[in-house]
Amino acid sequence: MYYIDNNIFSFFLFGIICIFFVFVLLGIMFFLSTKNYEHEKILPYECGFEEFSSSRNLLDIHYYIIAILFLLFDIETVYLIPWCLNVILLDWVGFVVMFIFILLLLIGFVFEWSKGSLNWMNYE
Repeated sequence: MYYIDNNIFSFFLFGIICIFFVFVLLGIMFFLSTKNYEHEKILPYECGFEEFSSSRNLLDIHYYIIAILFLLFDIETVYLIPWCLNVILLDWVGFVVMFIFILLLLIGFVFEWSKGSLNWMNYE
């Protein structure tokens, strides 16, 4: 019989218990939920008003540009926070690398600002 490390076995056992628990809860929710599918309940929600147009209309591309820019500058914090927490442990190379990273982000921010991508007034 093969020897299984106790930590690996407990990890897989925990995963199996979690998956089982999820399926049990989903089953309970499915069987105990009410199923009143009235016409009013399945309509798309439009703030209490009648639909203005089809919900399948495409959005303007500028909304997607703003969303991508938000993600780009939001991901910066994912790299910046761990660096700030460990800046004492890093050598000068870590400081230079983070400085270059922030400089590249600043150049990208200035470029997007100069192109007018961050100005909402251009999109109406």
